[in-house]
Amino acid sequence: MLIEFSTENFKSIKNKMTLTLQAAADISLAKNVAKIKLPQIDGKKNIHRVLKTSIIYGANASGKSNLLKAMDIIRKIIIHSNTHQPNQKFPIDKFRLDLSCANKPTSFEFIFIQNDIKYAYQVVLTEKKVIEENLYYWPNGRQVKIFERQNNSIDFGSSYKAKNREDELRNKIYAEDTAENILFLSMANKVNIQPVKDAFNWFATKLVIINRQTGIGNDTTRMLAEHIINKQEVLNYLQVADAQITDFMLVENDDDLDENHPVNNFIKTVILPEIARKENIKIENIGKIVGKSYNEKIKRYGISETGDRVLIDFDISDESDGTQRYYGLIGPIIACLKKGCTILYDELELRLHSLLAKGIIELFTSDINSKNAQLIITSHNVNLLDTKGLFRRDQIWFTEKNECSETELYSLDDITGVRSSMIKSKNYLKGSFGAVPDLDWENINDKT
Repeated sequence: MLIEFSTENFKSIKNKMTLTLQAAADISLAKNVAKIKLPQIDGKKNIHRVLKTSIIYGANASGKSNLLKAMDIIRKIIIHSNTHQPNQKFPIDKFRLDLSCANKPTSFEFIFIQNDIKYAYQVVLTEKKVIEENLYYWPNGRQVKIFERQNNSIDFGSSYKAKNREDELRNKIYAEDTAENILFLSMANKVNIQPVKDAFNWFATKLVIINRQTGIGNDTTRMLAEHIINKQEVLNYLQVADAQITDFMLVENDDDLDENHPVNNFIKTVILPEIARKENIKIENIGKIVGKSYNEKIKRYGISETGDRVLIDFDISDESDGTQRYYGLIGPIIACLKKGCTILYDELELRLHSLLAKGIIELFTSDINSKNAQLIITSHNVNLLDTKGLFRRDQIWFTEKNECSETELYSLDDITGVRSSMIKSKNYLKGSFGAVPDLDWENINDKT
């Protein structure tokens, strides 16, 4: 689970900004809080209380999407940087409205739980090189340094011990050979250095980020083809949104390329192994769908020419935009609930009915979420604030820009005098919590 994320000097975020999922002392709405048992400290219980859901509101262009983009870009760098060529740059977009920021690095920090162990990872970098990179964990309830990096100098912590002398020498060699534009977290995973690999796996398999730029694509179809999820699960979710859907199936097209075709052979031997490596997907799974394409079929009851009740097929493309988007959301949601992932959606409610969006959020605080999956969303759907018991004060966040156009992030729990009974859309819309657009329609003609 994600406990905390911070970033600095990224897009509209100039100064350090921190989103925390650490639950406040408030004991209300216990179902919204996961209690994670970590290794004991001196024989005493060590329980972390972490929020299962969180929502971020803000005006258009206030920077709420940039928080998700920051997590997305560093996740991609972590996973892919071990393939960087010499002089290949990191895709970092710094704060542009203060020219001094162009000469300053960008930082990212994560605190998270993987396999019931707390980890902390920090990286500071420019477009060209890693300035600082640190990884710590708490295997016995106390902080242990795994490695610290200053430029190209990497130091393993004295408390962290390799399994044997051979592993120790190997780790040292790889540390010395890590290029300035490659994260050691990425390199150490490639050469199987533990416990660095465990931390890497959280980013690769437990952190899922879907923004409006990457979209939802064909994730659900891919997951069905790879047997990550099954047809009945998808059908169950579809029927929640549309009870008239009777059946659903994935139909393989007949015009797939012959496996002996030279182009398809190139895809199998070159392209797909690279995709599998980058996306951390087992090659045997991705290999099952080589050269294959699918049609998603939804079945509904209709009337035949003779007046009999018959099942009629519809392609998913025949459905409404909302149903198509919901279908795309289903796969990642099912998979994340099964695996206990942290999933972030930019504007989850886009093209979805308010009640459907609410229902998705409630899944993560229901008994279905037995693996303590997390859902973090940005939203303009203020109606969600009117649902009693959906959010605690510490689950509601806001972004707004100050007079220097810098994004600032704060929690409803940070605002003094706000009681839980005041969590209402009307209070947000009238500006009681801030983070609303300052609209001046009356004088619009005076500015032309």
